[in-house]
Amino acid sequence: MIDGRGCIYGTFRLRILQTWYAPCYWKLNEEGRLARVEETLYEPINPWNDGTYIHAKDSFVIYAEADTESESMPIAASDVAITFQATDNSEWLLISLADGKAGWMRVEEFCRIDIGQGMTESAADILENLCLCD
Repeated sequence: MIDGRGCIYGTFRLRILQTWYAPCYWKLNEEGRLARVEETLYEPINPWNDGTYIHAKDSFVIYAEADTESESMPIAASDVAITFQATDNSEWLLISLADGKAGWMRVEEFCRIDIGQGMTESAADILENLCLCD
């Protein structure tokens, strides 16, 4: 969508955890070229429209803030639905669980989830029902 003020609105592919998209906009930069405007956080679009939900098939940790020095909480494997609320599209995902827990999940190298004590595991080993397609 073009807004008449030099901005184009659409979606772009996020580069963290899975194949998914988020709303964004582009505008003319100082060189007169169209460039995507970088945001601090993006609200991802759920790639599933069939009722599929993500849940933990193994444990991991979440943090009170997007900072490994903040308070952490272990999340155990369960069928409780996990919702991705927002991401910085780099290292952090704000998540909420259907049981009321919420916090920041840290991800390294696109798809390695922080499981605590300085260790990471493949997202495919930790989370069930990620959208992993080209």
